[in-house]
Amino acid sequence: MLVKMEILIIKTSSLGDIIQSFPVLALLKQTYPHSQIDWVVEKSFCELLEAHPDIRQAIPVEARKWKKNLFAYRSGVQAAVKNDYDVSIDLQGNIKSGLIAKFISAKQKVGTSFSSAPEWPNGFFLTHRYPLDKKKAISLQYLSLVQNHFALQQAPIPKQLFLTITPEEEAWIDEQTAPPVRYMVCPGSQWENKKLFLPTWIELLKEFAHKKNPHYYFVWGNEKEEQEARALHAQFPEMSTLLPHLSLPLWQRLMAKMDGIFSVDSSALHLAATTGVPTYSFFGPSSAAVYKPAGAHHHALQGPCPYGKTFTKRCPALRTCKTGACIKGLSSKTLEEIIR
Repeated sequence: MLVKMEILIIKTSSLGDIIQSFPVLALLKQTYPHSQIDWVVEKSFCELLEAHPDIRQAIPVEARKWKKNLFAYRSGVQAAVKNDYDVSIDLQGNIKSGLIAKFISAKQKVGTSFSSAPEWPNGFFLTHRYPLDKKKAISLQYLSLVQNHFALQQAPIPKQLFLTITPEEEAWIDEQTAPPVRYMVCPGSQWENKKLFLPTWIELLKEFAHKKNPHYYFVWGNEKEEQEARALHAQFPEMSTLLPHLSLPLWQRLMAKMDGIFSVDSSALHLAATTGVPTYSFFGPSSAAVYKPAGAHHHALQGPCPYGKTFTKRCPALRTCKTGACIKGLSSKTLEEIIR
């Protein structure tokens, strides 16, 4: 029986969380290949979803800007989301995404149960609610909503994702990937307490260079990260490339040409996971059990909290801890455990 549905995914932020919800998209297209899928997302992340081959339309909203004005929120959502849908799937689980679900037209509005939602009032705006196992990897939590609602047992069949780029960008990538052994280094993060100290990176990469003789590609996303990337590049002037600022689709396609990727828990790590390339990641105030990409070729090290704090997903002191010692206390020798 041919099933063709109009489906809307609501996942507005953040970048890493959006990327980790891509398996939902893969399962929907695998199960219902003739369906059309749109995605509501914050305007700043549109370029990523516009380049995804399985998405018909990335619908930009400015939920963060509208959140203090309910009238602006309603008019903004209704102006952006004009289609009628068979199913909307709220993967965000907060009040902002719940209001989006409220103001769009969908026969079924799917999301998390009151007890599982990051913000429990979200459930008031849904027609179907499902609990999450918060100890599972976050991508599996997102998948469980679709599996439960559509009574699906299968998981998405793993396949490499190729975000859409221009022929000129493809040619540029070919120019960058001549060295035989290529590793990308992504030291940046939105949160300072998720980052390694720069000297630790230098020691680790020098030790790795003795073993593999790689060519390093250093990436950055803002001015401070560019300064850090330049400092790393200066340590390996003959065996590294300081990359220019890249769009997300171009960055993802360049990642696919690497032999491995070093990262902390950040959007870079989750973007790398879409390529099938091995990753080596370092965690502190977030759980590797929840946020590490799935698969034996993805390796992660969890830094211990010296203050005895425990958590399921993220440390409650992520934004306030003055030392970040769980990750900044890691030595290069300890980090080498995952790259032996």
